[in-house]
Amino acid sequence: MGVFERGISQSGLSIFRNCPYAYKLHYIDKAEGMFFDPSVLDVGKLAHKAIELYYKHDFLTEGVADDILAFSYQHLKKIWDITLTVEQLQKAYQCLEHHATWEAENIKKYNHTKPIPEAKLAGRNYFGYVDYINLNQNQAVDFKTNTWPTLSYEYRMQAHVYRELIDQNFGERLSHFYFFFLHPNTWRTVKFDSDKQKQVGEEVEEMKRQVLACYETGEFEKKPRTPATCKNCLYNYYCMVKGW
Repeated sequence: MGVFERGISQSGLSIFRNCPYAYKLHYIDKAEGMFFDPSVLDVGKLAHKAIELYYKHDFLTEGVADDILAFSYQHLKKIWDITLTVEQLQKAYQCLEHHATWEAENIKKYNHTKPIPEAKLAGRNYFGYVDYINLNQNQAVDFKTNTWPTLSYEYRMQAHVYRELIDQNFGERLSHFYFFFLHPNTWRTVKFDSDKQKQVGEEVEEMKRQVLACYETGEFEKKPRTPATCKNCLYNYYCMVKGW
């Protein structure tokens, strides 16, 4: 088994951190995970797609929040799934409202240069999709639709991976990374010079080395991080029933 070609994403690191064997089942064996309700992802996907299309097609370099919201809402109407509930669509619209307010405040800083939306980046052993990059402002943002905006360990991992990718692709070394939680309209900021973020960065790099080593040996240990990890794992069927 050779070293992976595409690299590892933040979500891959998160799975590996919880259990290396679950990582193997997901990324190498392509095992089918236990059923979960995909509707929990619909609002986020819908809001992200509308914002992405706004930047790629109808991006405004002047205007107010209502203008931006109108453009974004037109995209939303084109792509929404008719199976979604009214409540889900209202939540997606609320996300667009908060994005439009933020975007209207940012327009004057662009100098008619578009930010880079939904950037697919690949670098040395990493890959990922960054929602928004503005190199003029040395700024990168990831949009979240979570109801409870907390700066979790996984988000800090994501910030480290994205910082490395932006550095490797653009030669820009970010000092901050921003998470904009669209639904509650709340920001969280990762400062890369903080002790906590330095620690997470070192741990992510060590995890990356461990993943590489597992690919080289072909051995992914069954090693859940906590007792609850197995209970919540989408692949526990393979361990508990099939005995893999």
